[in-house]
Amino acid sequence: MLIRYQKIMTSFALLLLFLSNQPAGAESVFSQLKTLEQAVNITLNRLESDIQIDPATGPAAVDFAQRAGQQLQMTLVGLGRESLLQEDYYHLCLYLLARKTGNYTAALEPLDYEIKMAEMPKLRQWLQLRLSMMHELAAGKVPEERDFSITGEFSDLRRLLRR
Repeated sequence: MLIRYQKIMTSFALLLLFLSNQPAGAESVFSQLKTLEQAVNITLNRLESDIQIDPATGPAAVDFAQRAGQQLQMTLVGLGRESLLQEDYYHLCLYLLARKTGNYTAALEPLDYEIKMAEMPKLRQWLQLRLSMMHELAAGKVPEERDFSITGEFSDLRRLLRR
């Protein structure tokens, strides 16, 4: 009886060990988006305070996408969420950072990349609307009509994905 109990407990312990070592694949896209929203806001604060990874290069020597990308990577690593450095999430975050800082030209490439990667037609349409708006804003054809909100964009995206 004692040996049987030990075998059961050993099997149970091995199962727990196996499960605890598995990546968080069961994590929902919504919790990932919440973490990304936090990371984008932290990164935005770092960009606005002109914190640089290598101050010797200076802001003029590094383009916005490279600087924002480095800061985003540092933020996600700092949050212990480097697993979210997937290309699609990375480009979405670059778009949001560029848009929030008014760098509409820098927002074009990440959006274009996202559209090519999007598999859901509604998501592709959501991204296409933003790309069209960025083209107009970059060309100076229309002024920014509303105060752009990163939180608002993430809310819109979550709402779209729930449908």
